[in-house]
Amino acid sequence: MDEVMDKFRKLLIDNLGVRIIHFVHSEVVEDNRGGYWTALITDCKIDDYVVLQIEDDMSQIHLRSDMDEVMRIMYETIKHERPGLTEEEYNKLAAEMANDLTWEKAIIVYLA
Repeated sequence: MDEVMDKFRKLLIDNLGVRIIHFVHSEVVEDNRGGYWTALITDCKIDDYVVLQIEDDMSQIHLRSDMDEVMRIMYETIKHERPGLTEEEYNKLAAEMANDLTWEKAIIVYLA
């Protein structure tokens, strides 16, 4: 655990002013009674993130390191909005849309 905390301290020192985003493992918050939960930092890294509106009442955070999922969402969006294009056209537009998103740098902290 000391190795993870040393890594976290270094990320904080090297990236002053960068937002910290916590990813909490589902096992920690499956209790639906509300309140606070405790967890340990299991890993951390620097990555870019974007918040995507999935439905009117739901948004999701995605990391640039998980670009495959972002590309899948962009692909499905384009396919729904512009039927009849070729796979190559869908893939090209999805890549352009994904790269044009407003990505922000953050320290990503994983808790479990």
